[in-house]
Amino acid sequence: MATARRHSYPSPLDGGDAAAASDRWDRHDWWGVVLDAPDVAVLAKFYSELRGWAVYHQDDDDASLDLGEGVAYLSNQRNEDYVRPVWPARQPAPINLGFAGQCISLGRRAGIFQFAYKDDTAKRFYLGDRPGAKLKEFVCKHTVTQLADEARKPGSRTWAKDDKRQQLLQAKRGEAADA
Repeated sequence: MATARRHSYPSPLDGGDAAAASDRWDRHDWWGVVLDAPDVAVLAKFYSELRGWAVYHQDDDDASLDLGEGVAYLSNQRNEDYVRPVWPARQPAPINLGFAGQCISLGRRAGIFQFAYKDDTAKRFYLGDRPGAKLKEFVCKHTVTQLADEARKPGSRTWAKDDKRQQLLQAKRGEAADA
């Protein structure tokens, strides 16, 4: 297990008194994640060694790790019925992922949105100043929504293929020239 990191306050892990320590230990708004495990000690040791976090509390039923700062924690609790997740036997379908462009934020009032092809090569078109910043904000807000939609209903999000669009545009241009 990792040893406690040296903090600017005397944590109980360093032999200090929690009540006399920094106001961090006096706060009542702690939040964290609690994981189930069949063996509390094994999981606590795993995260302690992986992240370098000290084990703050451990007994047969649960364990808590001190993340070293703030009011967050990671705990695990014993659950004899815990079943580890199993990956599907078949290979998942490949993700068809593309990027519409790249953003540079220059504050809330100015930005640059450089449009891109599906392979992430830049197009000649970009939006700058306030319109660029507004488009960047729109993309940031809706990315999470789109990911949640895809998680809820896999395959619901599609990406327009550049090659078909190009063919359609060329065909339309040909029709317009013939008319």
